[in-house]
Amino acid sequence: MTSSPLKNVSLFLIGLAGVLVGGWFVLREPVGEDVPPTPRPVPTLTSEAAKTLIGFDLLGETYPDDNYLPVYPEALEKLDATPVTIRGFMTPYDSLEDMETFMIMPFPTGCNFCAPPSVDQVILVRQAQRDKPYTYIEGPIEVQGTLRLWSKESEDPAHKDEYFLYIMTDVHVSSIPPELFQMPEGHLQHTTMQPGT
Repeated sequence: MTSSPLKNVSLFLIGLAGVLVGGWFVLREPVGEDVPPTPRPVPTLTSEAAKTLIGFDLLGETYPDDNYLPVYPEALEKLDATPVTIRGFMTPYDSLEDMETFMIMPFPTGCNFCAPPSVDQVILVRQAQRDKPYTYIEGPIEVQGTLRLWSKESEDPAHKDEYFLYIMTDVHVSSIPPELFQMPEGHLQHTTMQPGT
């Protein structure tokens, strides 16, 4: 049985709080001249360098063989069934009320001037289940979870019946500043005209 990302974050925060409170008490104790100070533990935090950040350009290197089956680039194939991070835009899949399952794409949806993305530019995302619904996030997001590539052996309905090439499971989603996401080359960034302008 796997633990949810929210539970892991909660346990991490509880542990971090314990470390900080313990460190505060250590600092308050008077230190004698012959007693060396007790070293404080340093909490381990996830850094940008620790993430395996992939881009839609890598996904776009996938191409069909003579039987129209996907051929993945070697760098992507090595990441199958491993934790990865990708940045893009949230697109509803089967519900506007709960984004537990959604699609992530390289550009925002709803642009009348933009062609829809190709099949190699869409990932089906499944967030960890919880009682409270997940809301839609506007703007660029970061998705961290386990990447699953389509294969003939896959029993996942999204692979077998819906023909998604990529799925991410047990996902944690967060908003990111727009400057951390680079739009695909050649994509026009259109603005929406507001009434009265």
